[in-house]
Order: sequence, then C-alpha cells, then structure tokens
Amino acid sequence: MGRLVIEPLAMHWLFPEAPAEDLCAHGGVRISFDGRVLLEEKEPYAVSTGALHLLRSLEPGYKDVFGLIGGRLASQLIPCCGHAMQVDPKTGKLENIGCGDGVGCGIEHISDAQVRLTFANEVVMVSRDEWREAVVAYSALVRAFYFAGPPKRTTDSYDAEWLSVMLDEWAQRHEAAQRA
Repeated sequence: MGRLVIEPLAMHWLFPEAPAEDLCAHGGVRISFDGRVLLEEKEPYAVSTGALHLLRSLEPGYKDVFGLIGGRLASQLIPCCGHAMQVDPKTGKLENIGCGDGVGCGIEHISDAQVRLTFANEVVMVSRDEWREAVVAYSALVRAFYFAGPPKRTTDSYDAEWLSVMLDEWAQRHEAAQRA
C-alpha cells in the first residue's frame, strides 16, 4: 500500500428502505499519509460524487482550493450532498451545486511529476502516480459499494439526465485512470 491512502468510511444509503431510489452513496472519508491522519470526517458525505471529483483532479495542470481558505470552506472535494446536481447545457458537464458543506484539501499539480496537497495543518507532496493510485483505490471502493446495490431508479427526467452523465463520466475517468 502506498504512503497516501484515501478511504471512504462506513458507506451507506441515506434511504436504506429504498436503495434503488437513493442516487448517491454516503459515508465518511479519511486521508492519511505515512500512517498520519490528515483528514477524517465521519459525517455522511456524498462519497460517490467525491469519487468523481477526485478523478477529475487527475488531469494534468489541475489546481483547486478544496478545503479551507481563511477558515472558510472554499469548495467541496467530498460534498455533503449530491442532490443539487445539474448538467451544464453549454458544456454537457455535470455540476454539483452544493449546500456549502463538505470536506477536502487543496490539490495542485505543481509539475509533471508532483502533486501538492494542502490540508488545514499540513502540506504533503506526492508523486502524480501515488496521487492517481490513491484516487483510483478510493473510486474502486466506492464503485464496488455503489454497484453492489440494485440498479438505480429515477423518478423524473431531471434526475435521469444528471445521473446518466455522472455514471458515464465516473466510469470513463475511472477506467482511464486505471490504465494510466
């Protein structure tokens, strides 16, 4: 196992009586480096949306300020909720308009070989390969939980649209990251 580990905690459905209609898997998240816990939250965050956000962070040149800036949450790597999803009509890209709650860290590809992760109290440098491996491992765990449940059933065209776009992008990015 690598020095960097990203893991979902206690994954579950918010609506266990109707998991087919529960479109996002939830749980906590822990990020550790060399055995030190850098981030651990046990709240029920949208770990499936988080997997997609993490996979997006693998793109070369990626930079985002997920996490704390001046004591405020800037954006969510692992959002509280995924129920405010929408497909941008211009780009066709999935967007999560969150509630402002969530967890994360700063992620910046500082070279072709290194990624800087900024947490509330620590900065960690990892290779791009180690970052990719940790992200793929996290995504694989969430995917195993997500797809072990019954096929998802949407109740309207709005949910059907964003869910289809999310699942397609998640699958494409996960497969591409595994091959890299």
